[in-house]
Amino acid sequence: MDAVEVGLFGLRTAVFRMRRSGHPLTFVVFAMVHYADHRYYEAISERIRDCDMAVVEGVRGSPGYRRRLLGRGRGLVRQHIDYAALGVPTINPDLTMADLRRECRSFSLLPRLGARLFFRMVRFLPYVFMFVSRDSAARALALNSEIHHAEMAWMQDNRVWGPVIRDLVLDARDARVTAQLASIHEAHSEKDLTVAIVYGAGHLFAIMDSLQALGYRSTTGEWLLAWDYDPPDPPTGRD
Repeated sequence: MDAVEVGLFGLRTAVFRMRRSGHPLTFVVFAMVHYADHRYYEAISERIRDCDMAVVEGVRGSPGYRRRLLGRGRGLVRQHIDYAALGVPTINPDLTMADLRRECRSFSLLPRLGARLFFRMVRFLPYVFMFVSRDSAARALALNSEIHHAEMAWMQDNRVWGPVIRDLVLDARDARVTAQLASIHEAHSEKDLTVAIVYGAGHLFAIMDSLQALGYRSTTGEWLLAWDYDPPDPPTGRD
């Protein structure tokens, strides 16, 4: 299963429409990247507008970051979707910063130091685009089932970063969103509703597994272009 793909024209992300046979409830799963061309978020916003509710990612209480990037990454923005303007009710089952800090305190010394370093590094992520081209960034963000399994195996073996990324950034937050989806299924499976799931691509595999366990299957899908590649440099001289 491909979540984020590097294609001929740029980086694109998958959208899956999930239905359960004989039941009207529909989930639309967006595999998000958190920095992209503003048109990418506009396209996603238009699709969310057609939904009845949205389950959205977002660690509450986290510090803000610069939305516009400079240098080689000029034109890319940090993810921003104004759900209130779309008129779509939202549910955010994500962790809070207080939850993250509490979980970090339960780690042994090495993972706790790794967690502190990791979250400091995340704050500087926007500036990466100042030094790398869009095509290089796209290749780094490509994600499919094979890459996902390799990354999970690496986390399993890594004593410093593994507990931080696997247990805290992924598993703990995956548990929250999948529990929320099960609750929505239990309450609304017989209703003709469409529920958007707007989560980072790294969470896609847990979300899809949880929906499939409830009997949902992908009926249709599409790709959305997150960004195209850098234009070639203009010629500097005459032939």
